[in-house]
Amino acid sequence: MKQLFTILLVLSTIWVFSQTATWQEQASGTTNGLRAIEFIDFQNAFAVGDNGVVLRTVDAGYHWVDISTTSTENFYDVCFVNSSIGWISGFDSQLYKTVDGGENWTPVGLPNTDTYNTVFCLDENTVWVGCESNQKIFYSTNQGTDWNEATAQGGKVNDIFFLDANKGWYASDVGIYSTEDGGATWNNQKYTGASVNANSICFVDALNGWYSTSDGKIWNTTDGGANWVQQNSGIGSTVQISTVHFIDVNIGIAVTQDQKIINTIDGGATWEVDDITSSVPLYDVEMLDENTIYAVGVDGKIYRKQQRQEICMVFVDQETGFNQIVWEKIEGQGTSLYRIYRLDGATFVQIQEQSADDMTEMIDFGSSPNVMSAQYKVSTVDALGNESELSPYHETINLSTSQGVPATTAVLQWNHYVDESGVYIPEYYYIYRGTEATNMTLYDQVSSANTSYNDEDGASPHYYKIVVEKEDPCIPESSNKSLNATGGPYYQSSSNIEDEGIVDGITNLNNISINISPNPTTGKIIIDSPQINKVEVYNLSGRLINVSLSKKLDLSNEDKGIYFIKVITNNNTSMHKIILE
Repeated sequence: MKQLFTILLVLSTIWVFSQTATWQEQASGTTNGLRAIEFIDFQNAFAVGDNGVVLRTVDAGYHWVDISTTSTENFYDVCFVNSSIGWISGFDSQLYKTVDGGENWTPVGLPNTDTYNTVFCLDENTVWVGCESNQKIFYSTNQGTDWNEATAQGGKVNDIFFLDANKGWYASDVGIYSTEDGGATWNNQKYTGASVNANSICFVDALNGWYSTSDGKIWNTTDGGANWVQQNSGIGSTVQISTVHFIDVNIGIAVTQDQKIINTIDGGATWEVDDITSSVPLYDVEMLDENTIYAVGVDGKIYRKQQRQEICMVFVDQETGFNQIVWEKIEGQGTSLYRIYRLDGATFVQIQEQSADDMTEMIDFGSSPNVMSAQYKVSTVDALGNESELSPYHETINLSTSQGVPATTAVLQWNHYVDESGVYIPEYYYIYRGTEATNMTLYDQVSSANTSYNDEDGASPHYYKIVVEKEDPCIPESSNKSLNATGGPYYQSSSNIEDEGIVDGITNLNNISINISPNPTTGKIIIDSPQINKVEVYNLSGRLINVSLSKKLDLSNEDKGIYFIKVITNNNTSMHKIILE
């Protein structure tokens, strides 16, 4: 059912089914059963089904539009070579072609009337059509102007697949057949038996292919079809496997008519039932790439599984004293920008919108790490403005200290680091201690079941922080590759540090006085300090807007509001809040 483009797109992908991907039902706008789906790229797709329904989406399935022909017969298959040229086939000699993306459909007559179960288009010129009952396959090499006829051995043709203009296969009601001459002649490769239909067939190269059957089986070949080996689908022998689809020699998926989707990451050696709650039989599935899968079925159901954007880590940035959020870019999903949300009361409120060209990290200058912990979520927005679901939240660690009994005991209390998805669960909380905020070392560790600690040697003034560690680092990325060396990798999430925070205009670090004035300001600022290596200016959203080596700054061209100035000296970094009026 699928054209070659989709298969070759990710031929070399090495991937496993993401644990963070979720199935979501899309609003198809119809209750007619959908028999086939075809995605051209991430945004453009077509689906066809009963009573002449033809649907199109140009925004990755967020909206589906009815572009039906005048036919009211059932359509069984759809194939597009690009976003403009495509074919649909179905009951009672229904065969249509479009050259304008479905805006207009032209009926195409074949030499024999029949139900056309399947259509496969290799390119703009080459197309094959398989018949229901008259043992025929029709093929054209000139865009459907002229048609050639071949005898389809074994009767009903359920699915056709070609690798190139010559080499192809079809699945029938009694077995698998192959051709080396573009469909002029066909040879039997595998006899399935008179009572077993081969429903679909898929190859990823000249050697490796799979077909599914009406008795719950999936068969695999590694020698181009000379030999076929049965795989254990795990769903029993009474279930129709409607479609099987692979994107490389390892990654495959199949849908059944008992509402199940099964997947494999080892070429079909083992199959597992996917996590989907479909209440209807499913007829077709397409894996667009390693992140995006679509399935269709009865009652107009369209399901989409897409890897969800996740937060990798949140922590208190030790330089600025504010919370930092880090996520990792998911390729191939058409992301235009990210939105970052923070919990405010009982609602997550957007605090930042960040271009996909920027680094996938953000400092929340509106946070208060010394006062409370914070929960964050992220989402993605594509070029058409469609926003994904929000990710599970991550929650920062807030540490507080108090004097215990006896008075030489320091009592530490903190909240758990939380990854709402449950993917990351810290094993330990690491306790860091030092007599200076900028010079702390690991002091002790406790099980992650604990959220308190008594330091019985707390007589001297100490700074503390709580840290959790990840085995796999968080690596922020940018579409601008030159920026990628500037962030991460991040292995640790740190809590706030006691007695460290933001000051308004004046601070003193290691006897180095820093004074920023005037504050408030109309734009021109003087930084009074004997040592300055670099000055960075951030807006309230955490975006770097100015870098200077001078003690004089001019923000007159910036919008009025709150800004933060990071002053970097030989040994210290300090943050200062200013108001631009």
